Amino acid sequence: MSCASHRNARRSHPPFLARTMQATDVTIDPAVGESHSSRLKLLVLAHANRTAGGRSVGLNVISALARARRSVDVLPILPVGCGYETTVKEYGLTPFWFDQRGSLMRRLLFDAIFLPRHVNAVKADAVLGLGNLGLPNPPVPQAILVHDPHLLYPRRHYGNEPPARLLRHAVQRQRFVHCLPAANLVYCQTRTMAQRLQRAFSTAKAIKLLPNCVPGDALRAPGDIPIPGQLAPYSQKCCLICLTRYYAHKNLEFIVETFDAYRESLRDVVVFLTISAKQAPQARRLLRRVARLGLSDQIVNLGPLGQTEIPAFFRHCHALLFPTRLESFSTTYLEAMFCGLPILTSDLDFAHDVCGPAALYFDPWSPTSMKQAILQFAGDVALRARLADLGRQRLASNHGRSWEDIAGTLVSDLRELVFADVKRVAVEESCETGRSS
Repeated sequence: MSCASHRNARRSHPPFLARTMQATDVTIDPAVGESHSSRLKLLVLAHANRTAGGRSVGLNVISALARARRSVDVLPILPVGCGYETTVKEYGLTPFWFDQRGSLMRRLLFDAIFLPRHVNAVKADAVLGLGNLGLPNPPVPQAILVHDPHLLYPRRHYGNEPPARLLRHAVQRQRFVHCLPAANLVYCQTRTMAQRLQRAFSTAKAIKLLPNCVPGDALRAPGDIPIPGQLAPYSQKCCLICLTRYYAHKNLEFIVETFDAYRESLRDVVVFLTISAKQAPQARRLLRRVARLGLSDQIVNLGPLGQTEIPAFFRHCHALLFPTRLESFSTTYLEAMFCGLPILTSDLDFAHDVCGPAALYFDPWSPTSMKQAILQFAGDVALRARLADLGRQRLASNHGRSWEDIAGTLVSDLRELVFADVKRVAVEESCETGRSS
């Protein structure tokens, strides 16, 4: 069945609209306030939001939608063992759990066979895909959030990815190409991502912005936080922190390359990494290389930090060093701004989109450029203060939305999609009836 014919086979009235019409016996205008009987039944695809930024988006969006239970009934599909269990228990959600067990084929079969059946079985009014993909032939209106920059940036931004990861990116891109035409609405986290999406796929799809939000509650801390013990031996140095788990595109090898080339010039600077050797074979090789080159006093690995530990490390470091070559919207920038931590980062479009003037930029392919930026920052106390102040201003002026605001936008947009779909089906049925008579 073609996409068009499948859509024509939809029910005339989605469940939430039918319930409302039965309860009120009036024509419903989506601009009018909602009642308890008009809750939108929303299937949320988050089973691919398993790690890092994707996981953060999944947890925060689902939690915010669950708090908006007066207007939406959330039916999430979630990954096993990725931290969603606490959210499910807190909000009394009834999810479908998906266990990928590291198998790409398992995921492909799940998406191709189970998901379409599940949408019909739960009688969802709409589908929201939080993991870049949706259904290629959805029976109800669908929106997707595109936040995988690998879909939109050239290969040189990927970093030292192994062949297996490159294959996954290629498969993901092909699946995205297949799913994109079936999306009624596409969300991107920044204007940069939206512009790249339009250029890369020449799409005329409706694109709206759905940015990240700073996790302020988790980062608030008393004014006087003692210095963490791991930082104490370096209190006389310029301390930079690179807060990220290991990913090839985070460009951590570039830090080692820069400090190896300019170890004397950077002798009074120390960079703290937050990775684990278990995160990837490249992470193990990187840590061994640091030790082999004799850089262990200048590049110190703290190991992964918990969310509650971040304020203390940000308070007692001088700047965030973030040489990433590929992002959609890194929350790390917002966390640094919230904590008053100056930012040194890559001179690339995604970083400028989020940070604007509140960062000191360098070329993430040039060790000389990074070295010069670090030394400029380390030698200019006024610059440090100015960047911290600009970060707070940027956060207040450009990134002030809450997750509750995001949830409200999603519910409103998806309601409009459902109503528009009902009108379209009604018009098509009316035309068909006219032709038949």
